[in-house]
Amino acid sequence: MQLHIRGSSNYVLEFSGAESLAELKAKVAECEGTEDVLLYVAGKPVDYEMAVSSIGECHVDVTVPLMGGKVRKLSLQ
Repeated sequence: MQLHIRGSSNYVLEFSGAESLAELKAKVAECEGTEDVLLYVAGKPVDYEMAVSSIGECHVDVTVPLMGGKVRKLSLQ
């Protein structure tokens, strides 16, 4: 089963379908270069306990949350 992944770049991963979505998340995290990834199918977050075969032939969208920080004001003098 081929899954089309849309993240920082587009790529295709091959799975048998029996793996869990948690295993898919680990593989995508490895490809994206960060462990903090969120997966979406058809615009909805995935349940990582389900099997990969449960998502069918949909594209998987990957979101990597941005680091937050303190916002500083610029002082104009």
